[in-house]
Amino acid sequence: MRPITSFVFFLRNSFGIIKEPYHTYRHLAHGDKIFTQQTIYIYLLVIFFFLSSSIIRLGMENPYLLTVRFNLLLFGTAGGIILMLFLFYLTGKLWQVGNFSLLRLTVLWSYSLWPTLLWFIATALLYRLIPPPRTWSVPGGILSIIFITYSLTLLSWKLILYYLTLRFGLKLDLARICLTQLLIVPVVFIYSFILYKSGIFRIPFI
Repeated sequence: MRPITSFVFFLRNSFGIIKEPYHTYRHLAHGDKIFTQQTIYIYLLVIFFFLSSSIIRLGMENPYLLTVRFNLLLFGTAGGIILMLFLFYLTGKLWQVGNFSLLRLTVLWSYSLWPTLLWFIATALLYRLIPPPRTWSVPGGILSIIFITYSLTLLSWKLILYYLTLRFGLKLDLARICLTQLLIVPVVFIYSFILYKSGIFRIPFI
């Protein structure tokens, strides 16, 4: 597929997961290598964001610290994505899912990174526009309410895409999806705690 055509499909599906996430994910789940090639753009955006946010926070004065920070962010993100795909793989084995496709799961989970990326972009912009320390004020309180609403909206969107990943990627019903959380949630919590203690992420990029 030509890069331009692939990018057009990527844009269409990115808007689709906002407007009609159910139908878009069902379409992606039955796709082929065409859909796989689209995911490169979301990862390029993630890399560009981490590079930009590292420069915003550290500046260009110390290239060594900038490189270390950038690599830590990439490592933490890649580890989280690989961990989630591994957990999905284990889930597929535990439920003995037929016609299991790790490639299909990769495509679906890659598109679910959009809410995460948009939330991190918002926090980076706030850090730049209103750097700490912050004091209480009426405009600040209004901004906090707006940000909390924004965060909850993205969280709801993320949970919907997570559900659809399990629904179409592993073909699980609601009962099995709920039971699967007994495996996934504790592992993700432990991984998030490790990233927090390591100073890489306060909120994991997954």
